[in-house]
Amino acid sequence: AISGFQLDEVYVGTPEERAAGMKPDHQSNRNMHLGTNVLTGEAGARKIPREYLEIQNALSSRPESYSVRRERILSNIKTIRAEAEAAQTESERKVFETSLKMEMRAMDVLNQEEEASSSDIEADADEDVTVQK
Repeated sequence: AISGFQLDEVYVGTPEERAAGMKPDHQSNRNMHLGTNVLTGEAGARKIPREYLEIQNALSSRPESYSVRRERILSNIKTIRAEAEAAQTESERKVFETSLKMEMRAMDVLNQEEEASSSDIEADADEDVTVQK
């Protein structure tokens, strides 16, 4: 044995020993769940575990609401302004000013998107609906 390492046959057995079942798996390896990075149930289970559904919902690509996006942008603006006031050099201050402009632009885009969305909803509501009698 070199450096305390032994040949694979010591751990898993020779091919002949494995074929004859003379070197059984360790008990700790029998209940391993292999697969993708998602939670799964036991093999053959017909029900999706609740934890998986909760994680799937949390990671889904649902778009954020306008109010959640606005809240996030306003929080960023507040943080950037505080950092700009604490800036020690002119170059740091300019970086924060640029970041602030980008967040303000993001807020403008958000407002335009929301306005366009509400205009579309109003246009749909204004269409004449004919009812046949």
